[in-house]
Amino acid sequence: MNTDNMTSPGISLSALRMLAGLCAGAWLLAASPAAFAQGRLDARYEATLAGIPVGKGAWTIDISDDQFSASASGGTAGLLKTFASGSGTGAAQGRVVNGFPVATNYSASTTTSKKTEAIHMFLVNGTIKEYAIEPTPPVDPDRLPVTDAHRRGVFDPMTGRRSAQSRRLPRQRRGVRRPHAL
Repeated sequence: MNTDNMTSPGISLSALRMLAGLCAGAWLLAASPAAFAQGRLDARYEATLAGIPVGKGAWTIDISDDQFSASASGGTAGLLKTFASGSGTGAAQGRVVNGFPVATNYSASTTTSKKTEAIHMFLVNGTIKEYAIEPTPPVDPDRLPVTDAHRRGVFDPMTGRRSAQSRRLPRQRRGVRRPHAL
């Protein structure tokens, strides 16, 4: 049976989002300010639906007194992989400042049966200095243009949720909507 015509990127993306959510949950549980001492977390996950495996993932966090690294990988598994294969990886590295992760590098890639996409960012003090998406996305008139202002006050997607929840944004920054794509 040829399954090429049966591929559904929406299902694959949903599975990847579910795995990313599981990984993010592990990060939130492991990343209280008191937890930012030296340590390492290696976690393996299996996502199931009615007892049937639909995805697998792994998360590694390595923290020292002044630096951290975090990496995650995951993909569809079991029967779902037959219909909608997909996988992804993500990594962030940076410094630990006042007990919170401050990323200096972030990268991620996703692969489906139809395409692979990779993104990387180099950050300095919350400002994106370099970024790239490969392959370069086509021009879309509905996409918001990214300005220099959008590149400041940025958290990487892996550690950003934890950092943003733990720090109050200045009054003038609250409610500012950020574009989703760089």
